[in-house]
Parts: sequence; C-alpha cells; structure tokens
Amino acid sequence: MSGIRKFLVLSAGLSVLPVAASAGMIDFTSGVWAGANGNASATRSFDGLGVTVRAINGTGGANALSFTGFDGKVPGSVCGPVLACRYDGVGIVDDEISYGNGRKEDVERVVVEFSNAVTVTGIHFFDLFFGTGGDPAPGEMAQVQAFFAGGGSTGFGVQQADTGTGWEFWSGTLADVTRIEFFADSYRLASPEFSDFALAGIEVTGVPEPAGLALLGIGLAGLALRRRAAAARAES
Repeated sequence: MSGIRKFLVLSAGLSVLPVAASAGMIDFTSGVWAGANGNASATRSFDGLGVTVRAINGTGGANALSFTGFDGKVPGSVCGPVLACRYDGVGIVDDEISYGNGRKEDVERVVVEFSNAVTVTGIHFFDLFFGTGGDPAPGEMAQVQAFFAGGGSTGFGVQQADTGTGWEFWSGTLADVTRIEFFADSYRLASPEFSDFALAGIEVTGVPEPAGLALLGIGLAGLALRRRAAAARAES
C-alpha cells in the first residue's frame, strides 16, 4: 500500500473518532490565582481553556480583584472534594462583590471571559447569607448574566435559601457561553439591600482536549486528500 493510501485510510478512520471534551472546575479558591490579588484582571488556564477574570467599578472603569484567605465557613463536603478553599473566592477590593444602587452598569461587577465557548453546568458562591446580621430575609442574592457566542444573553438571580455556611450552588445548563458577569444591584434584577458575595467556582463542560483537536485536524486533512485523489481519477 502506498504512503498516501495508508495516510488516507488512517485519516479516514481518525475522522470518525469522537473529539474528546473535558469537564472541569474553574476554581477561584485555588492557589493558581496566587499573584492576582489587587490586579484589575488576571488570566489562567484550566485544562487548555483560557479564563480571564476582570474587576469593574460602578462607572465602568477597572477595579481591583480580591483573593483573600479562606475563612473556613464552607462545609467540608465542598472544601477538598470540590473546591481547593485556599482563597475565599474572588471579590472586588475587599473580599466580596458588593451591592450598589442602580442598574448593572452602575455597580461593581466581576466579569469572567472564556477563550472559547463552554457549557456552564454549575456555579459556586461563598459568603451568600440568609437573614443574618444586616442582611434581610429571605437572604442575599447574587446576580448572574451569561453571554452567548451567537449573541444575546440571559440573566437570573441566585439567592441563599438557608442559614449557616454562606455556600450556595446553582445547578443548570447554559450552553455556548463566552462571558459571565456577576453583580448585586437594586434595579436590573432587584437584589435585596446589603447583598454581597464572592464567586468561588464555575463548573464547565465542552472544552476540546488538545489531543482531540489534533485527531480532528488529521481526519479533515485525510478527507481533503481523499477527495483530491478521487477528483484526479475522475479526470484521467
């Protein structure tokens, strides 16, 4: 069998292999964020996915990201098995994303951007409390706005439903997401007064593995060569 024919056979076989996709946690409590405290933005890689986090103030300008030490208020079932809990999540200036008056554009917010579109299946929050201290019942609320690769966005609130640790988990499916903004306002989705929280983690799927991308490239190249060979035979 000639070299090109062997390549065509191999490539054709590879082209039908599924491209692997990783599922992972973007952990904002992990030591990977060392050195990001006080910066306006920081970029890290998680299983080949580039993740950039930015701090925005109430006038749209840059603010300072906050990664403070973990305060130990999260259940043991979360710290270790799910999140690293070296830091207390990402906040702005102090240790949290704090409530403000007005629209989303009028309050501070954390923006998370992905190098390619992902499916978000879960979001972890820290310091989101229910009716304690100065926080009114039924509890603090984090606002989330996800933006999609094809355009458009969706927004929703995540509210603490129980007293205790301040950890809250949102579970759902947001497909083809390229950016998420986190904030607590008084207008757009009506967070209760005094709401503040930290972003602890985002669970994602749909991140192409480098090996899978390589296989896909070889497969496509093989198909192109096969079509050229077929066209040449037809002309002869």
